[in-house]
Amino acid sequence: MPYSGHRPHRTLDTLGTYCPIPVLRTARILTGMKGGQILELLSDDRGVLTDIPDWCRGHGHEYLGCRKEARHYRLYIRKV
Repeated sequence: MPYSGHRPHRTLDTLGTYCPIPVLRTARILTGMKGGQILELLSDDRGVLTDIPDWCRGHGHEYLGCRKEARHYRLYIRKV
């Protein structure tokens, strides 16, 4: 699902890390964010394409989509 919405409030760079690090760092960053704010996650781990949407569903956050770049992905999550 491509994302073309609002500008993110924070960006989390997890490039060069692999499961479970992107999910763990996402959870930690979202803890410090306010409801309604958007997190942009940068990752080159293809596993995040399923891990992050699944994690969002399980933790009540809104997965907004993903944008593929040349060498990485940009995923967007709204804290609920």
